[in-house]
Amino acid sequence: MNAELIKLMTTKKLHPQFSNSSIIEAIIEIHFNDLLSNEDMDVIAGKLGKNYECKKDNIVVYTAAIGERGMTIGHEKTGQFRLQIQKSKHILVQVFSGRFSVHWLGKYQGWQVFESEFLNIWKDFQTTFPKIQSRKIGIRFINRLDEKTSDQPLQVWFKSSPYYPKSLLACKSDFFYRGKWRLDSEILGQRHMMITIAESEPINENLRPLLYDIDVIHTWDKTFSSTKQIIHVISSLHEAIWTIFSSSISKLYKQVLKK
Repeated sequence: MNAELIKLMTTKKLHPQFSNSSIIEAIIEIHFNDLLSNEDMDVIAGKLGKNYECKKDNIVVYTAAIGERGMTIGHEKTGQFRLQIQKSKHILVQVFSGRFSVHWLGKYQGWQVFESEFLNIWKDFQTTFPKIQSRKIGIRFINRLDEKTSDQPLQVWFKSSPYYPKSLLACKSDFFYRGKWRLDSEILGQRHMMITIAESEPINENLRPLLYDIDVIHTWDKTFSSTKQIIHVISSLHEAIWTIFSSSISKLYKQVLKK
């Protein structure tokens, strides 16, 4: 990575690094202007497979039908493939015909580490397949808070916010909210945000974990032409997610993050 890109990454606004982060998965996704063919996927698998653990899967669509004899499950191969590239225990890369995504799994170590991992594998991908182009980039952070109990309303963990209805905060269990809207941005193009707040699978009779999923996608008016532009966009998207997350969680939620 050249000195200019390193400087751009290290001079951005830093956010607190929590010792007990609630992030269970973070994703950076690049959408392609043109679909990759199966032959393209084979080329990518052959080259990246020399340096990383790489697996190619046939995408299967499952269907369910209910008839006189009950429910039957069918499946059909689509003729499309997915590459799964395991870069490390924390970094999983997935390549579909229309998109490339880098997933951070496990204990989150901060944005700078994740961004650096993404840029390294993206550089390898571009070297392998230099003709790839994109106008659409997304970032998603999925939080899971295990400390919520069944008798606690959401207002214990969230503050009032314009990003979700106030009535949601009175819910204790069996809640699900999803909102999607367009955001203003200093970058040309369109930006859309989606938030999901839901109850996760219970840990026991008392603990009812909650999921807080924030997803933002930016579609530019023209093709991104450099890694510097990509860094600028993903940094802006990350800042938007941080603003929503940090302004909506309660003092108790912050205390849990600092444990």
